[in-house]
Amino acid sequence: MDFTGLIGLGFLLLLMFSGVPVYAAMILVGTLGLTYLIGLQATIFQVATVSFDVVTNYDLLIVPFFVLMANILVASGLGRSLYHFAYTWVGHLPGGLCVATVVSCALFGAVCASETATTVTFGVIAIAEMRRYKYDPGLACGSVASADTLAVLIPPSSILVIYGVITGESISKLFIAGIVPGIVLAIIFSIMVMVRCKINPFLGPAGPKTNFKEKWKALKAILDVAILAALILTGLMMGWITPTEAGAFGSMAAILLTIVRKRIDWKGFKDSSIETIKLVGMLFSIIVGAFIFVNFTMLSKVPLFMGEFIKSMHLPPYLVMVFIFILFIILGCFIEVVAMVLIIVPIFYPIIVELGFHPLWFGIVIVVMAGIASITPPVGLSVYVVKGIVPDVPISTIFRGIVWWFLSYLVFLALLLIFPQMTTFLPSLMTK
Repeated sequence: MDFTGLIGLGFLLLLMFSGVPVYAAMILVGTLGLTYLIGLQATIFQVATVSFDVVTNYDLLIVPFFVLMANILVASGLGRSLYHFAYTWVGHLPGGLCVATVVSCALFGAVCASETATTVTFGVIAIAEMRRYKYDPGLACGSVASADTLAVLIPPSSILVIYGVITGESISKLFIAGIVPGIVLAIIFSIMVMVRCKINPFLGPAGPKTNFKEKWKALKAILDVAILAALILTGLMMGWITPTEAGAFGSMAAILLTIVRKRIDWKGFKDSSIETIKLVGMLFSIIVGAFIFVNFTMLSKVPLFMGEFIKSMHLPPYLVMVFIFILFIILGCFIEVVAMVLIIVPIFYPIIVELGFHPLWFGIVIVVMAGIASITPPVGLSVYVVKGIVPDVPISTIFRGIVWWFLSYLVFLALLLIFPQMTTFLPSLMTK
């Protein structure tokens, strides 16, 4: 047995734990490992080929399109409009402002593919409002740090795009597979908040009630974006457009909508474009590094070794899934989410399929696990983004606030295991 791949994996984790940038660590380990296995000349050719293939991949064009669409809509004030809409409709419930944050993140997910963008957008808006109404700081900050997963569970989703590219699964079906789970997770979050605030009103007092006229006015403010999101999802489900075409249509429609409604100026458009370039550049650097590293692990037969090792243990399929859950949580303590997905999926995807789990279901599980990883200490990227928004709130308070959200995630994962049809029902209705 050649342990080169396992040694490389250990070295990669060591570099990441040491603070080396994720993309640099994966490129370095992948390149050194390939050089050892196939020689320098073949490695140079493979690294160049992988880099070219990634940046010219048609499916990955979805990422810059949807990131641009989200940035344009954020610059136009969509986040504030969505939050106001959610607040007027559910703000009167126990913990209403917190529930409004959950609903806003779910709605924002229909036009945004980034957890971080969602955290920043609603961290600025929602936390200020909740603090004004004397909400518990842990509950307020925990809601923003945790509910942002809804933005990548409800399509579009950058993680599902990457999962589809790695595994060859239909990205359209992956997008549609996330709709029902996203709604269910939003309901679980909302129930958790309302029950806690009903028991202890000091955690999150109910807001004032609003009349129908106020509700209708708030709805009109987001109606055009809601129609845009509905058109994109309908087009994907009916097979009228591909995900890449949906991204192109969505970004162009977002630009036209904001211009027609005079919600963005030249500076806003320029800043949105620059922010898109920065984020897409970072994501593509990580993807290139991951594919180089994945090629190394494939050549060193790490997935085959892992598969044989797990099969030799004769574990029940659901116990294997629990093992993967635990691995995700542990790695999430130290590694950036996208990199973690790119490392784990190539290793465990063949095992999951062989055990009889549906690939679409596993894709949604991966997104949920990525969401859990983003709030797991000590890294917890979403937690630190929130900390940057409210520097006066201790990091320990934010981590304390995510405990109930973490438990809600576990309840949701149990439901996914028991009812996998939650992810496969809508894709089974698709025409293509």
